[in-house]
Amino acid sequence: MSNDPYLLITADTHAGGSHAQYREYLDPEFRLIFDEWRGGYKNPAQEHYGVKKMKNWDLAIRSEDQNSQGVVGEVVFPNTVPPFFRKSIVTAQPPKPEDYQRCLAGIRAHNRWFADFCAEDPVRRAGVGLILPNDLDEAIRDIEFIAKAGLRGGVLLPLIPPDCGWLKPLYDPEWDRVFAAIQDHDLVMN
Repeated sequence: MSNDPYLLITADTHAGGSHAQYREYLDPEFRLIFDEWRGGYKNPAQEHYGVKKMKNWDLAIRSEDQNSQGVVGEVVFPNTVPPFFRKSIVTAQPPKPEDYQRCLAGIRAHNRWFADFCAEDPVRRAGVGLILPNDLDEAIRDIEFIAKAGLRGGVLLPLIPPDCGWLKPLYDPEWDRVFAAIQDHDLVMN
């Protein structure tokens, strides 16, 4: 048995920006409605307050934590609440048609922030970008951004519950062009 430390690469870490950071990554025309939304937002998860929460976006805190555990690489999934969402993107229902433009601006702010966050430690981090299922042409544009921005962790496919009748399910042939775009950009689907 060796006393040498293990070097770990984790395939399931999470990160996201603070709301103050996300505001700066929003297209300017969405900042006023962001401020209104932010004023009424309440974090649904109390355990995400304090220093634990800060390692989602603070490079020094995150790196110190990972270094103490021997983590040398990570595939990073989103986990904070992007602008205009009610809860984490991982568990949120896709936006309704009337909320789509705001939510699209929110995930695009997240993807821009995420690209910069991963670029702070590009050897260690492989970020997973976001798309929305509402408009597949826009989803393809977001896939192109994800690839160009170096979010090499791939694309997080959205969950589409059966009660979202305004959306095409992932098995619909219309999604084939989205899957082709992911493949053509040499990304993986998560």
